[in-house]
Amino acid sequence: MFRSKLMLVALVALTGVSAVNAQQLPWEVFEDSESASRCGLVNAENAELVVLVETGQLVLVTNDDIVLENTFLNQSNDVIVDGEPTGFLTFAEDADGFRTLWWVSLTGRVITVDGLTGRPRESDAVPADFQDVPCDACEFWDEDIDACNIPTEIVTQPTGGTFCEGVRIVLTVTAVGSNIDRYQWFKNGEAIGGEVSRTLVIDDAELFDTASYSVDVIDEDGSRVSSDPFTVAVQRCSDPDPTPSLNLCGTQVGMIGMLLFASLSCMKFVQRRN
Repeated sequence: MFRSKLMLVALVALTGVSAVNAQQLPWEVFEDSESASRCGLVNAENAELVVLVETGQLVLVTNDDIVLENTFLNQSNDVIVDGEPTGFLTFAEDADGFRTLWWVSLTGRVITVDGLTGRPRESDAVPADFQDVPCDACEFWDEDIDACNIPTEIVTQPTGGTFCEGVRIVLTVTAVGSNIDRYQWFKNGEAIGGEVSRTLVIDDAELFDTASYSVDVIDEDGSRVSSDPFTVAVQRCSDPDPTPSLNLCGTQVGMIGMLLFASLSCMKFVQRRN
């Protein structure tokens, strides 16, 4: 199973210690390598959830959509709760013979989510026990928003800056849209081979990485939205002088090559006084 580059837009009311205004947030759509099924909805025994693209948090899909506290999906599709693995997401065959997306425990049992606390626990059920299992998250969101036909838009532009030689530079774009297929990063107007995800990483930055960068968000039909160009500047950052300074005869000496000269000067001065 892998996460598709398709992203949809959810109207999510974030809750936690304090409530904030509802906002549009992209959620993940997963693709089953075995059946080619694409599901944006994660099934639990008693709930449906989505996974937010930006944070990896799991959100209960209800009338008042709730973000599960301290619950995240990592890159291996393991669900981490309070820092500990609590099952994983996987495609599995339901009672109707369709492969749908599930949150299961390490033993393959379907997770159930406490409606009051949001805490997960293992149930006695398995995916094959369920019929009429939903897969498409679009139908669960506000009817005033056509979440299945969102035009592509860049909501957070990538930004550059000045960096020291040898550091790791991470450039990221955030886009929403229901037909996003891939990304393409550019350096000085030329496409960078193989850089087709929403994040561009420059490891061990060198001076020649200094350039103007941009990224295109490309839909399934080939249409694209381009980011604003931005500049990344890589420079040599001076290190502190590793040679400690020495004060000889009132003279501050910072170079090993001056040490002998300063010492001889001291000796001559003492001899003249005698």
